[in-house]
Amino acid sequence: MHAVTTVRALLSSGLSAGLRNDAPDRALVMRQKWRLSEIRAEDYVFMLLSRFINNLEDKVGLLSFFCVRDEY
Repeated sequence: MHAVTTVRALLSSGLSAGLRNDAPDRALVMRQKWRLSEIRAEDYVFMLLSRFINNLEDKVGLLSFFCVRDEY
């Protein structure tokens, strides 16, 4: 997960500069590819965390620990 976070930070830093109004089409295409790569990395981290939480819930019942129930 640390590696994916590092990749996302690298991709975000490449996107932070913005574009000039007269930027060529190939610059726009490359920027779009970088943005899509950053989104895919975010989706991958979400999937990893989701699987991790599901495994914990199955093995330990961790979700019931964090759920607050109003029982009056």
